[in-house]
Order: sequence, then structure tokens, then C-alpha cells
Amino acid sequence: MAGKTVQVQLPESLAHALEQMVHEGWFVSEEEAIREALREFVSSRRWQLAEQFLLEDIEWAVNLKTQRG
Repeated sequence: MAGKTVQVQLPESLAHALEQMVHEGWFVSEEEAIREALREFVSSRRWQLAEQFLLEDIEWAVNLKTQRG
């Protein structure tokens, strides 16, 4: 897989949890686990951001309607 390589330093507790998940077979490698975690994080944040924009648009429309009477 071509892409960007990123080096990170993890706290011991998180590194241990990552090693355990790979050892228990949840993921093939630590790299796969980290990629999946980041993919899930980005995906969930994208929906939160979209929801925030929608709520702001609704609030704007309600305020506009209230101002116009």
C-alpha cells in the first residue's frame, strides 16, 4: 500500500493494548490496527461536523423566521 508513513510515540498503556489486540487476533498487525482506528476517527468526526453545520443552519433559519415575525 502506497501512502504516507507517520511515526508516533504511544503511552505504555496504549502500546500494550495495541500489542494485545494484535496478539489476540483482532488485527493482523499494529499498522492495520492504527489505520483502522484513524479511519474510524475521521469517519465519526466527519459526521459530527456535518451534524454541527446542519444544526447551525437550522438555528439560523429559526432566528431569521423569528426576526421577520
